[in-house]
Amino acid sequence: MSEYEGALRRAFVEKRADYIVLTSRRERFQAEAMNYGINQGWLKGEWDERDEQSTAFVCRLTFAGRMHFGLEVER
Repeated sequence: MSEYEGALRRAFVEKRADYIVLTSRRERFQAEAMNYGINQGWLKGEWDERDEQSTAFVCRLTFAGRMHFGLEVER
């Protein structure tokens, strides 16, 4: 298991997060973990620009991600 996969597992499985948020370019490890998850097909991200003073990138698990992390029963 990669370090990035471990971080995603901690967030979504252990801490039961519904989503993860990137708010700063300085959050390099989190950004890399999110990109890894997106490339694996486990995450889907979108920009949240509701606040005109700040922008955030929000990622949620895809069905494939929920399956991979054991959060979804196969249909």
